[in-house]
Amino acid sequence: MLIEAIGGGLAVAGAIQSIVGGQKQANIQNKQFRLSQQISAQSQRAEAVRNAQARSDFRSAQLRIIQEAQAARSLALSNATTQGVGTQGSTFGGAVGQIAGQVSQQLGDLRGNFARGQQIFKINAEASRLQGQINVLGGQSNRVQRDINDGNALFKLGTSVIGNSTQIGNTFSGIRNALGPQ
Repeated sequence: MLIEAIGGGLAVAGAIQSIVGGQKQANIQNKQFRLSQQISAQSQRAEAVRNAQARSDFRSAQLRIIQEAQAARSLALSNATTQGVGTQGSTFGGAVGQIAGQVSQQLGDLRGNFARGQQIFKINAEASRLQGQINVLGGQSNRVQRDINDGNALFKLGTSVIGNSTQIGNTFSGIRNALGPQ
């Protein structure tokens, strides 16, 4: 009878340990989930800063191209004036046309590069959003797994109690008899 009581006690202790362990595991997984969300948020912030820097670099590059074009036009005008041709000569017109063509090409290339960069930022933002959804699903999955573990532990406890119900009943009767009338 003592053996049955010890066995029942061990079954209860095992079930309790399993439930407590499941709760601890769930707490750790919840912390991991929150950290994962924080990492995702930091990645989004970093991406926003990189995007702002790309926009700033784009604008700076545009201004630099325009300034270089103005300097080249001024140099062409100075050369034309020095040669006595002035702004009416074909040399000056050709130089200005060449400068305008180069500026147009450079600005077009710059806009194309900027547009591709913006596409990359959009792709990264979508990837970050999807990672956030994966993190949420991971947290939900952890909670479901904890519930399953708790349910399994309680099921094992219940089947142990049912399987040993006669011995458990006898044990409690023996304890009651040993304590005497109350």
